[in-house]
Amino acid sequence: MRVCILEVAADDDLKQRVQSAFEQLGCDVLIEREREVAQMVLRGHSVKSMASQMNISPETVRMHRKNLYRKLEVGSQSKLFALSIEWLRRH
Repeated sequence: MRVCILEVAADDDLKQRVQSAFEQLGCDVLIEREREVAQMVLRGHSVKSMASQMNISPETVRMHRKNLYRKLEVGSQSKLFALSIEWLRRH
């Protein structure tokens, strides 16, 4: 039973670290909307899904995504994911 409690605590810690990574990733260079798009991209949302949830057009989502990729010097969703994993390793 004690092992299960420790596993739950470890899972909670990991969830908090991942959430923090989502929130802090690029905080020094991205505007708020770009951070929102980055978080949704990392969660696997499509452009259409992001546009719907953010009440903006798909083209605006694409513009934010293009800008955040440029600012973070990544060229794809997979590179963004790798950057977030690297951030987790350092923090």
